[in-house]
Amino acid sequence: AVFILLAIVLIWLTSKIVTIGVGKEQKPYRGWRRRLVYLLPYLSRVVLFGFGFWRVRTKGRSASRDEAPVVVLAPHSSYIDTFVAGMALSMVPLCVTRTENAAIPLIGTILKAIQCIFVSRAEKKSRDFVVNRIKEIATDPGWSQILIFPEGLTTNRKALITFKWGAFFPGLPVQPVIFRYPNKMDTVTWTYRGLSGAYSLYLTLCQFANYLEMEYLPVYKPSEEERKNPVLFASNVRKVMSKALDLPIAEHSFEDVLLMLESERLKMPFEAGAVEYYKLRDKLKLDLDQMKSLLTQFSEMDQKKDGSIDIEEFASYLKLPVTPELENVFGMYDRVREEEKRGAGSS
Repeated sequence: AVFILLAIVLIWLTSKIVTIGVGKEQKPYRGWRRRLVYLLPYLSRVVLFGFGFWRVRTKGRSASRDEAPVVVLAPHSSYIDTFVAGMALSMVPLCVTRTENAAIPLIGTILKAIQCIFVSRAEKKSRDFVVNRIKEIATDPGWSQILIFPEGLTTNRKALITFKWGAFFPGLPVQPVIFRYPNKMDTVTWTYRGLSGAYSLYLTLCQFANYLEMEYLPVYKPSEEERKNPVLFASNVRKVMSKALDLPIAEHSFEDVLLMLESERLKMPFEAGAVEYYKLRDKLKLDLDQMKSLLTQFSEMDQKKDGSIDIEEFASYLKLPVTPELENVFGMYDRVREEEKRGAGSS
């Protein structure tokens, strides 16, 4: 732990020196700043060594900026990924991270030193700014590669969730990079309902050796249709990464997390808010605020607060008696009954 702390302090000190006299207007580093910031990937490797990652197995070849201005990494599941990202490229990459990370002691200074683009995920204005900023940097050869975790949040690595399309908006070639942690005990996964960051760190340090594999996939060059449609571009790259990882695809996203947190606030089960946001948005033309409003109405009907509504709760909310006619109406929207019918039909 002391070894890791010393390495992180050295990274912070280097970052602090790099940011001295740097104004708000971001420009590519030149001269001594550029040379000094090149130390960070090597110091990141020292941190990984301290965590017990004696050897990081790599497969494939890291593409140059000319070949792929944007690098996308998945699945994103751990704080360890940050240090892996630091050594993933031959050049020090830019990255996109949430605004809240800028306030973390030590880490915030490091992120500023590598000229991260900060985004407030809950604010559309901030997201729009970041998407345009990514395009500006990706098309300017003076900058280094942009490194992005397109899932937008950490997951348990059991599936690839919906990719944010900001990395694909420029319509330029991207290099997918995939992570694997083939350890007998998973101590690195850090999700909202999983281990705390501190306990995950403690368990990782308790392991004599930890294993990490990083694979550089071939550069993905978008078609004309994909250049015009970043959502399609993101979806197709995700399919390539999913196949390489042998993982399924899940249509959940960061917005689902916001709905799940809203569900919890309304005293319903956390998972009641997992509705596959983007599918619902595209099908019903609803935005996040409208879905939250509907979730509130649902919670008013859900008197038992178990994340489902039975015919009695439905009738009570409408202030009607339970009649065959009402049961027929309820049956049209009863997902449980529909699944039972499907099960009976397949058997």
